[in-house]
Amino acid sequence: MIEFKMGDWRINVSLLGLMNILDHSDKKYEISKDGQILSIDKEMLNGFEKDYFKYFIDSYEKNLPWYRIASYKEQIEKYLENLSEINEEGLDDINTQIDIVKDYMRRPNYTKIYQFIDEDTDIEKKVKNLKKINLRKNEEVKDRIDDIEIELKLLKEITEFSNSEKTREYMGAKGAIYSYINRGIEGVSFLSPQTKERDIFIDYKEYFIDTLLEHVEEDKKKFKYNCFSCDGKIKNLNINMNLIKDTGFDQVRKSSYIWNHESDFAICNKCLFLYSCLSAGFYYSMNEGIFINYNYDLKGLKRMNKDLKEHSISEINRPENAFSYRTLVRAIEKEYQRHLEFEIRDIQIIRYKDERYTFNLLSKDALEIINKSRSDLDAIINAGYREGKQNSFSIYDLVLDRVFNNQNLFSLIHLLIVNLISERVGIRKYYNIYHIS
Repeated sequence: MIEFKMGDWRINVSLLGLMNILDHSDKKYEISKDGQILSIDKEMLNGFEKDYFKYFIDSYEKNLPWYRIASYKEQIEKYLENLSEINEEGLDDINTQIDIVKDYMRRPNYTKIYQFIDEDTDIEKKVKNLKKINLRKNEEVKDRIDDIEIELKLLKEITEFSNSEKTREYMGAKGAIYSYINRGIEGVSFLSPQTKERDIFIDYKEYFIDTLLEHVEEDKKKFKYNCFSCDGKIKNLNINMNLIKDTGFDQVRKSSYIWNHESDFAICNKCLFLYSCLSAGFYYSMNEGIFINYNYDLKGLKRMNKDLKEHSISEINRPENAFSYRTLVRAIEKEYQRHLEFEIRDIQIIRYKDERYTFNLLSKDALEIINKSRSDLDAIINAGYREGKQNSFSIYDLVLDRVFNNQNLFSLIHLLIVNLISERVGIRKYYNIYHIS
């Protein structure tokens, strides 16, 4: 059995990610009596490279570039069945889809994998031959129906290629890499521009799984170094923590950061494999990710983050932020009620937004304030304001952010009053004096 022990937030989110992937593939694992150690049999790693990418594809399918191409199949059928009814709006829709197909399917990240999908189909040639239909002066849609039909049939062939299981597997995996996986790890294996292996599944297996199995079998008695993450014995310092995004530094150019200019910032292959699952532990919605670092035990960690995900999906009237603190509070309260000895003060909330991590530490006092103020908080759920076109603020989130960080609300109250009486251009207010009160 291969064992992984709970630790800091990076280890815990990776453990959650590993459990999520194994659960999604109906593979078994064991949790120790104290809830701190996850154990997996080596047999569970058979085909894990497929399980890994499948988790991301299935979880975020509709947000992947592949889906924007494959899901257009039914629309093409409708257009072909009713060619004479296509109007300018329909033509614009077809041209937009052609742009999407040509944009994504000619990118190097995708062209490199077509050989693994279907060697007999020259999909690049089909995409290259696809052309938009632009009406000339005094020309109507009906005058170009024959040309539209030709392009639709070609678009249909490309879309059918995209709908195959193998295309979903490879193109979906590529989309997941650059939309989700790279939010957690970077610069290694299939994420490295220098990788020589074009097949992402083989690349993952060789870099993460094969090296893990070799590490497990090694006799470590003579190893003189220790893993920076789990403190286990390692042979050399070749693998460092830099694979985790926004962690570490350039150890060659910035050796002064290291004691005596000698780095021990290295990890073992077991931790390397575990950290590859980091992004699978976050729940992502839009451009934001969130993780509750509940370190009481693994079952609670899994339950709480699952509750958070379910509340986020089911919440309809939430503020414009990807995650409302309301969903967070509900998930925490649910676990708090499950066992009363639960200590809130040990919980971290890690949010990933705008390519950086932010941390909140939740105290028992903060949760008690929230419980006592439930009706007041419910009254400001939909209150907020917008500055410019992109900067939207939920007052509910601003309040809870301060409560969680043990800050008073006077500066926020002042800001909201100033905004309310201001006639400044560019600010839109979705609250009134009642919400401030």
